[in-house]
Amino acid sequence: MGKEGDPLLEAAETVRGARHLTAFTGAGISVESGIPPFRGPDGLGNRHDPRMLELSYFRRHPRECWEARGLLKTVITQNIDSV
Repeated sequence: MGKEGDPLLEAAETVRGARHLTAFTGAGISVESGIPPFRGPDGLGNRHDPRMLELSYFRRHPRECWEARGLLKTVITQNIDSV
């Protein structure tokens, strides 16, 4: 399939043109997609300073925190345990 009419390419163009993004996700979606979890030996928390998620750190270093977050401004997630 060519570029025109390709839903994945259309989505990528929409993301590129956005000022900010919101992600709706559920538990485990990042691991299933090949993105490491926040916790654990290969987790993002071990590769990035977790203080960047603290409000007090953000207030002292706002530029550093905003640059690390990129376009994604909001994540809405759902976890269902003991099902």
